[in-house]
This record gives sequence, structure tokens and C-alpha cells, in this order.
Amino acid sequence: MDFEDPDACDEGLQREWVRHTEGSMSRTLPERLRRLLDEVEEAVHALSAPLRPSGEPDEQRPLLAVYVATRLQAGAEERQKEAVRAARAADYSWDEIAQALMTSKQSAHERFRKQVSDEQKKQESAAHS
Repeated sequence: MDFEDPDACDEGLQREWVRHTEGSMSRTLPERLRRLLDEVEEAVHALSAPLRPSGEPDEQRPLLAVYVATRLQAGAEERQKEAVRAARAADYSWDEIAQALMTSKQSAHERFRKQVSDEQKKQESAAHS
């Protein structure tokens, strides 16, 4: 195990951890949201094929899939930051947040602590004004 890189570990152990956390998180996910996530994933995957569902060629489809995936990623990253800030404000631990992020506590903390800290400082400053 590489202790310098908290995410570097045995791939089998990593897969097992992801399977565990996905299972626990997905059980609490509302069914409507689960269906929407599945539909978006299927739609983006379908765009990656160079053929339309009718079988006609469409060279733009893979490029469109890249564009759609990029837009989704940008939006998801912003929602993720907001969700982590909200979770910390609701007193969730870095362990709990890391589990939801499917990563290590150290990685979650390193990635989001500055944003969370900056947000807390803003709120404290506003409260004292």
C-alpha cells in the first residue's frame, strides 16, 4: 500500500469498497432520482455510437456525446461542491462524506476542505456584520 497516496490500493479492495458504498447510498436514493440517473447514463452512452437508433450513420453523435458528458460533469461537480458544503454544515463527518463520494476520508477532506472552510468564514463574517 502506498501511504503517500490514500487512493492507491489493491484494485480488488477498491472495487469492494465502491460496491459497499454504492449499495448503502443507492438504498436511500429516491426511486425517481435513480431512474433519472439511469436514463441520463443510457442516453449519453447511446450518443457515443456512430449510428442513430434507426441504423443511419451520424458522425456527429460521438462528438455530441463528448459535449453532453462535459456539460453533465461541470454541473455535477458544482452540485457536488454544494452538497459537500451542505453536508458539513449539517455536521456530517468527513468519514460519512467520503463514503458518499466513494473515496477515502483523506481524499475527500483534501479536495473539499478549503471550499468548506471558505464558506464557513463567509457565513461567520456575515453573522458578525
